[in-house]
Amino acid sequence: MGLRIFHGSIRKMLAVLILCSSLPALGVILLLGLHDRGAAIANAQRELMASIQSFSDTQGAITASAKQLLDTLANMPEVRRADAAACAELFAVVLQANPIYGNIHLLGLEGNDLASGRKSTSASFAGRKQFKDSVATREFATGEFMIGATLNVPIFPFAQPVFDTGGTLRAVLTISIQLSDFGKIFAQAHFPPDSFFGVTDRNGIRLFRFPDDEKRAPVGQPINPEVYDAVRSGPAHGLVRTTSADGVRRITAYRQLRLSPDKPPYMYMFIGLPEDSIYAEAARVTARHLGIMALTLLVTLGLGWILGGRTIGRRLEELTAAAGRIGGGDLTSRARIDTAIAEIDSLARAFNGMAADLSRDIAQRKQVEEHLRIISDNTYEWEYWRAPDGRYIWVSPSCEKISGYAPRMFTGEGAARFLSIVHPDDKKIWEDHLVEVNSVHPEHRELEFRIVKPSGESVWISHICKPIYGEDGVLLGRRGCNRDVTESKQAALALKNSDERLRRAELVARMGNWEIDLASKTIDASEGAGRIYGVDGGALSLDAIQAAPLPQYRPVLDAMLRDLVSNKAPYSVDFKIRRPSGEVVDIHSIAEYDDANNVVFGIIQDITERKEIQDQLMETNRDLEEAISRSEELAEQANAANKAKSEFLANMSHEIRTPLNGVMGMMQLLQDTGMSPEQSEFLDIGLGAARGLVKIINDILDLSRIEQGVLELRQDGFDPRRTMTSLSEIFQIAVKSKALRLTFAVDEALPGIVYGDEGRLTQILFNLVGNAVKFTDKGEIAIKAGLVSQTGDLLHVLFEVADTGIGIPEDKIEYIFKPFTQVDGSNTRKYGGTGLGLGIVKKLIDAMGGYLQVTSELGKGTTVSFALKFSVREPRVTNDAEFTETLTAAEIVSCNVLVVEDDAVNRLAVTKLLENLGFTVRAIDDGDQVIEALESGRFDLALMDIQMPHIDGMRATRLVRESGGPYAKIPIVALTAHAMKGDRGKFLAAGMDDYLAKPVELEDLKAVIHRVLAKGAGR
Repeated sequence: MGLRIFHGSIRKMLAVLILCSSLPALGVILLLGLHDRGAAIANAQRELMASIQSFSDTQGAITASAKQLLDTLANMPEVRRADAAACAELFAVVLQANPIYGNIHLLGLEGNDLASGRKSTSASFAGRKQFKDSVATREFATGEFMIGATLNVPIFPFAQPVFDTGGTLRAVLTISIQLSDFGKIFAQAHFPPDSFFGVTDRNGIRLFRFPDDEKRAPVGQPINPEVYDAVRSGPAHGLVRTTSADGVRRITAYRQLRLSPDKPPYMYMFIGLPEDSIYAEAARVTARHLGIMALTLLVTLGLGWILGGRTIGRRLEELTAAAGRIGGGDLTSRARIDTAIAEIDSLARAFNGMAADLSRDIAQRKQVEEHLRIISDNTYEWEYWRAPDGRYIWVSPSCEKISGYAPRMFTGEGAARFLSIVHPDDKKIWEDHLVEVNSVHPEHRELEFRIVKPSGESVWISHICKPIYGEDGVLLGRRGCNRDVTESKQAALALKNSDERLRRAELVARMGNWEIDLASKTIDASEGAGRIYGVDGGALSLDAIQAAPLPQYRPVLDAMLRDLVSNKAPYSVDFKIRRPSGEVVDIHSIAEYDDANNVVFGIIQDITERKEIQDQLMETNRDLEEAISRSEELAEQANAANKAKSEFLANMSHEIRTPLNGVMGMMQLLQDTGMSPEQSEFLDIGLGAARGLVKIINDILDLSRIEQGVLELRQDGFDPRRTMTSLSEIFQIAVKSKALRLTFAVDEALPGIVYGDEGRLTQILFNLVGNAVKFTDKGEIAIKAGLVSQTGDLLHVLFEVADTGIGIPEDKIEYIFKPFTQVDGSNTRKYGGTGLGLGIVKKLIDAMGGYLQVTSELGKGTTVSFALKFSVREPRVTNDAEFTETLTAAEIVSCNVLVVEDDAVNRLAVTKLLENLGFTVRAIDDGDQVIEALESGRFDLALMDIQMPHIDGMRATRLVRESGGPYAKIPIVALTAHAMKGDRGKFLAAGMDDYLAKPVELEDLKAVIHRVLAKGAGR
C-alpha cells in the first residue's frame, strides 16, 4: 500500500521524489541544530573554564611577581636601613618599569609611611589587612578592596615584612596592583554581548567589573550573596547559573585564588555568559535552514508538479546527491547551477546557501577555538602542560626566548630532553623534583636551578608547578611555569661582592663608615668602624660611640655636631678614644649631615700609627733645632747629628714607604672595581690621605736635598693651564667640604707650552693652595699666573695665591718660611700640619732662581706672590724618549714580569696592578730565588726590592749580571722604599736599569716599565 505513492503521473512521481530526496537534508538540518545547541552549551562551558583558568593564572603570575619583587626589595640594604630618599628613588624606578603597580610604600611598625614611589596622601596604614597580617605572620600577605590614595581607583594590595640582618622585623613593604588591564584582555577576547568579567576580594566585595555597570553592579559593593555563598563554600573552581541584577540569565565560571593550597582564598574571579547567546546562534541557523528547506520544498514540488519530465528528474537526482553528500558531512559539496529551469536553479542556489551557512558556522566555532589558543600561547613566562605520563602536551612560545630551544624540542617524546639542558651542578635538584611530583603529587612546588642555552650561557630559572584536574576530579597532568631570574641572581651576587671589597678596603686602610638616624637614635656602622672602636665582631652601638672619646674632646665634638646639624657645616677632626679594653687610639673623623633624611654620616680612620710617626718627627725636629743652636760650639757633634738625621730619614722613609705602598696599591686596585659613588668617594678620600702622607715624607727628603745643595731640576715642556686644572681637581673635595670658591686665571699672553720643572712648580702651588684652604673657612681662594716679561727665549712668570682666610701677624711672616715652624706652635692650635710646606716653598723658589713676597692682614686674608723663570725653547730629546716612541702598547702588554718582593702586601699589590695592566706576572719573596726563577721561565723584565731577608736586591742583581746565562741582560728596575740622595746611583751601579721609589703610583709604574722596555727594544 505504501509503495502506491510512487505510482502516477510524472509530476506526482517527481514531486514525491523531490520530497523524498529532501528528507535526508531535512534530517541533517534537524540533527545539526540539536547537535549545535548541545555543542554550543558544552563549548561555552569549556571556553568559560579555560578563560577563567587563563585569567586566574595571569593573576597568579602577577601575585608571584609582586611577591618576588617585594622579597627582592626587602633584602636591599637601603630598604633594610629605611633610607627614605634611596627607597623613594628605587621605588620610582620600579613603578616606571612596571605600570601595572599602583604604588610602593615602606611602612614603619606603627603603620606610618616612611617612603613611597609616588607621593601619597595616606596618613597611616596600621588598620589595613595586608599590613596587620604581614606583621602578625611575618610572611607575605594579601589585602582586600580599597581605593588607592594616589591613583583614586580600586586597587588590590600586598605586603612583605622587612627584617634586619639579625632577623628582627624592622618595617613592612606594601605594593598595590591595578586590575584595569584585565578589561583590555577581556575586550580583545570577543565574548558575546551581555558577557562580563569580575573580580572580588575575600569578602565578596567587587574589586573590578568589565564592562562597568555602576548602577546595578557598582565597584566596592558586595556581589550577589547567593553567588558569593556558592563560590565560597564550593570547590576551587566551577560553574553557577544565576539571574543577575540586570535580569539576564547567565552561566558564570568562577575560580578561587589562593597563595597556597592550605590557605583561604584571597580573591575570586568570575566570567559570565548569557545563556541565550550560547545557543541563540544555533537556533537561528537551524531556523534559517528549515525555512530555506521549506521554501525549497514548496518551490520544488510546484515545479515538479508543473514541469515534470526528464530534465527535471535528472536535476532533482543531482540535488538529491548533493543533499546526500551534505548529510554525509561534506560541507564543501555544492549543487550545479543551471539557469535553464529557474525553479531548479533556485533550489540549487538554496542548497548551496544552506551548505555555505553550515561552513560558516563551523568556521566561527574554529575562530573561537583559535582565540583560546592565542590566549594560551601569549602567556608571560615559559609555561607548559605536562601529562601524567611525563609527556609535554603543550609548551608556550616564550620557551625559545628563555632557553634558546623551540617548543617542539620538548613536546611529546622530547620531554626527556629537558634534563639534558639542566646545568650539570643542578641536575640532582631537577631529578629529585621529578621523583616527588611523580610519586607524591604535591599541590604546589617552587624551586630554582640553572639551564644551559645552546650558546653555552647559563640562565637561572625560577620554577613553579601545580596539578591540573578535570571537572570529574581526574588528574590531567601538571602546569609548569619557568621564569628567567638571572638578572636578580647576578645583582645579588654583585652586591655581595661589592660589600666584601669594601670590607677588605676598610681593613687595609684601617677605616670604617657609619650613619646615625637622629630621629630613631640608631646607628648603622660597618665592620671596619666596629673594629676601630674595639667591638670587632659585635654590633656598634650609639652609646659606645658617645662614650668612647676622652673627656677633653667631648665638648669640642658636641659643639661640632650641633654646628653640623644646625648650619650643615661638615667637620673633619682628629681626637682620641678609649676602647673597651682600655687601649687609647687616635682617630680621624669626617662627617656630613643629610637634612632631608635627618641623618648624620661619615667615615673614621685609625691614625694612631700616623700620629706616632708625627710625634717622632716633631721630636726629631726639636732635636735638630737644639743641635743647630749649638752648631758653632759643637761642629763635630752637629755633623754627627746631621748624619743621624740622614740615617733616621732614610730609615723612616723606608719603614713608612713599605706599608704605605701596600695601602696605596690596594686602594688603586679597588678603583678598577665596580663600586657605588659613595664607596668611590670614600676610597678617593683615603687615597688622598695616603698621598698626603707621601707628600710629607717627600717634603722632608726635599728639605734634606735642598740643604745639601743636590736638588735636581728638570726642563720638560708643559702647559701652565693644564697644571692649574690639575690643582683644581686635587682640591675639589677639600674646598667643597668647606663651601669655598676656588678660581684660576692664566694670562692669555702666556705661551701654551713652556719649558721648566713642572713637578717643582706643582709642588710649590700645591703647598701654597693647601695652606690657603687650611686657613680659610669662608670666601674664596684665587690663583693667577701672568707673564711679567720676555727676553729672547726666557720668560718671567708671576704666580699669585690669594685667600680670604685668617691672615698672618706681621711679626710672624718672616718665621713661616722656616722649616718645622708654624705661626701657632701650641698643642691646642686649631690647624694641624708639620710646618714643612712653606719652608720647602721658599727653598724651592730660591733654588729655581725666583723670588717670593707675602702680604697679609689679620682676619682678611693673605696673598703669596712668587716669580720663576721658564724657557720657550724646546730642549734636546733624549734617546730614552726616542726609544719610547718606537715601542708599541701591544709589545708591552705581551711581556712577562718577575716581581721580587719580601713584603706580602706589597707583593700582592704590585702583582695585581701589573696584571690589571695586562702583564703576565710571577712573584717570589726573596733574592735567593731569583736565579732559579729566571732559569725556569722567560721574563722580559724584573721588578726588584732592595731590602730582603737573605739576599738583598743589589746582590741578587749582581748575581744575575755575572751569571753568564741567557737572562743576564734582563732589564731590572729597583722597586724600593729607599729614596734618599745617592740611592739611585747605588742601584744603577749595581747593574739595575732604572729606579722607582715606594709608594708606587700606577701611572709612574707604567711610565718606568714603558721606558725600560723601550730601552731594551733599542739595544
